[in-house]
Amino acid sequence: MAIIHSCIFNLFERFPEQREAIRSLFEYNRNFKSLCEDHHKCLEAIRYWKQSTSDEAPLRSQEYETLLRELEEDIMEILNQYR
Repeated sequence: MAIIHSCIFNLFERFPEQREAIRSLFEYNRNFKSLCEDHHKCLEAIRYWKQSTSDEAPLRSQEYETLLRELEEDIMEILNQYR
């Protein structure tokens, strides 16, 4: 049984119909794996800035949400090519 890296669980939730492709690409495609890891880090940053009381929190949260959308577009592009 293969171990599933924790950083792809959010992608499984985001793209449930692509679970097998995500799992396979994560294991065999370095670029895809890097995007998945960046996606995970971006989600962590969003969670951090959403709970922060800092004056810059709304701006930082918005920046990371934009980055998250861009990462998801890149991930979907690779997933679409995988089919």
